[in-house]
Amino acid sequence: MGSPLTRLQESSRSSSRFVDPGDRFIPTRSLMNLELAQSLLWERPQKKDDRPAILTPRDEYRRKVREQLTLDLEGKPFRMLAFRGIPRRCKNVLPVEEMMQEEWERSRPLNPFRRIPTTPDRILEAQGLMDDDYLNLLDWGKSNILAVALGPSIYLWNAENGDVKLLLEANDEEDHPTSIAWSGDGKTLAAGFASSRIELWDVASSRQVWNNVNVNLCQFCMSARNT
Repeated sequence: MGSPLTRLQESSRSSSRFVDPGDRFIPTRSLMNLELAQSLLWERPQKKDDRPAILTPRDEYRRKVREQLTLDLEGKPFRMLAFRGIPRRCKNVLPVEEMMQEEWERSRPLNPFRRIPTTPDRILEAQGLMDDDYLNLLDWGKSNILAVALGPSIYLWNAENGDVKLLLEANDEEDHPTSIAWSGDGKTLAAGFASSRIELWDVASSRQVWNNVNVNLCQFCMSARNT
C-alpha cells in the first residue's frame, strides 16, 4: 500500500492535463473544499472486487456525505479546485496621459488617401521627340506648363487651356536641344544644346535673357586686353 503522496502523484499522472495559455495558476481559495480534499487524500483505496456487497453504517454514512459534498444544487459534480483566467494587465500609462493621447488622435487631421488613376485622361502626341535615354527633353514647370523639345525646336504646352506655343528654334540644323529645365518660380526656362550652348529664356516675353556664348566671348576679350 503506497503512501498518500504516492497515490496523489499516480492519480495526477493518469488524469488529463489541464492546458491554459497562462504561465501559472492562482487558485481561488473561496471555491475550494479543503476538508473534502483532505478526506479523499487520506481515504484508503479499495478495489472494486474487495468492496463488500453490504456496506457498514459507517461506510454508508461516508458515501452519503461524499455525494452531498461533491454534487452541486443541480446534482452535477463540481470541481474541487477552480482556477480563474489570467487577469488583464494594467496599462503603464496614467489615465490622464491616456485621455490626452485619445484627444490628440481625435483632433489630428486625417490625410485623405491619394487616388492614382489607372487610365490617362488625355494623351499628348509629341512627334519628333528624340528617342535617347541620355536626353532630358521634357520638364513640367510650376505654372503648369510643359516644355518639350521636338527636334531643333522647344514648345510650351499649357495644361490649363491646351495652348501650344513655340518658344525657340535652333538655327543650325545639326544643333538641337539636349536638356531643358524650369526655374523654381516657373518663369524662366533653361535649355542646353548639343553644341554645349546654354540659354535662359523668359517665357512670358519669349525673349532670351542669358547665354554662355556671350559670357565666354567677354572673358576672352578681357583676357586678351590684359595681355
